[in-house]
Amino acid sequence: MKTDSHFSYKGKQSSLLILLVILLVFISACGGNGGNVPANSAPEKPTASDSKPVKLGVILTLSGPFAAIGEGVKRGVELYFDLNNHMVGNRKVELIYEDDEGNPQVALRKFHKLVDEDKVDVLSGMTISTTLYAIRDEIDRSKIPFIVMNAGGNEISWERKSDYIYRVSVSNYQAGAAISEYIANNVGKKAYVVSYDNPAGFEQAEAFKSAYEAAGGQVLQMDFPKVGTNDFAGFMTQIAKAKPDVVFNMGPTTDGMRFAMQFKEFGLKDKIALISTVPIDLANTPELMAALDGVYGIKIFNDTLDNPATKKFMEAFKKKYPNILPNAEVMGYDSAMVVDKAIEKAGSTKSEDLVKVLKNISIDSPRGKFVMDPKTNNPITDFFALKFVVKDGKLAFEYVATMKDIGMPEKNPSKK
Repeated sequence: MKTDSHFSYKGKQSSLLILLVILLVFISACGGNGGNVPANSAPEKPTASDSKPVKLGVILTLSGPFAAIGEGVKRGVELYFDLNNHMVGNRKVELIYEDDEGNPQVALRKFHKLVDEDKVDVLSGMTISTTLYAIRDEIDRSKIPFIVMNAGGNEISWERKSDYIYRVSVSNYQAGAAISEYIANNVGKKAYVVSYDNPAGFEQAEAFKSAYEAAGGQVLQMDFPKVGTNDFAGFMTQIAKAKPDVVFNMGPTTDGMRFAMQFKEFGLKDKIALISTVPIDLANTPELMAALDGVYGIKIFNDTLDNPATKKFMEAFKKKYPNILPNAEVMGYDSAMVVDKAIEKAGSTKSEDLVKVLKNISIDSPRGKFVMDPKTNNPITDFFALKFVVKDGKLAFEYVATMKDIGMPEKNPSKK
């Protein structure tokens, strides 16, 4: 009897154990909520990586001759994040600005500060080609994605291309070549080029010459004054002797302003067509307005485009910066959008994830459809030829032509 009673107790114990195991398996299979409580009744807490801000390091030239461009780019970055609550996806964005002063050595120091001390997730910026070339190898070595906001150095898309560098602005090749066919066909067949003595100046001039001559034009001479030149008298004398149909001046900011005014003072404006790359937002004096009235220019942004992205940008820009006409600001705005969309699409700030997305990224930009060319890590974009005009006492411009889908060749055409 004792033996039977003992076996009866043990049997019940075993049955209870089996039922408990079955219940646990069932609960596990139902996702831990017993199958009765809705799965979304207790939302998951964000992970540590989701709750931390995205750190975006921005290196720009904010002092010296190119500061106006750097400041413009910065305004565009801030406008974009203002419109998006300073968020990237579901994470706050922390912007860390550094001024490279237009100096390659300073750029290197600021790069290492952002990478080693600030531990940024993504890097962006570069106003001029010289500083971009200076940090190129460090970007490649660090394997942190870098979004180029303005600098146009061609080699970044050719011999020195990196999987970690993606340009949202345009290359020097595009800046020089885009308007060449229009000029050859509509303005004149003989050109004189005055650029400037740095990588961007040389690269833009060579691109213009190559494309202009391919379109049937002839470049008579190319000069490269140093950045910061005040007196262009010697160049004006040479231009007058050469008797070109058109002068293409790729002068940075204040240099281009001085060149345009002296071009008029020497009596050349009424005889020879001038193409100037002076940003219109700097042309705010009566003397400069008179010098630029009727002069040709080129932009990658047309504020009259009839699309939602352009209208949204212009409405927000006029509200935030009522006394400025957008120029470099568009580059900063688009670059911020590319960073935002890349992180959103990748679902990550890991370099390997972002690189996969950046290679083929496209956005609805204020300048029209933006498409990254994976062959060059450089955009395919439209350019707009224009004429400066004075209206109601202010300098404005009229768009005269659109150059569609301007990219750059996969390899340097001058190196066979």
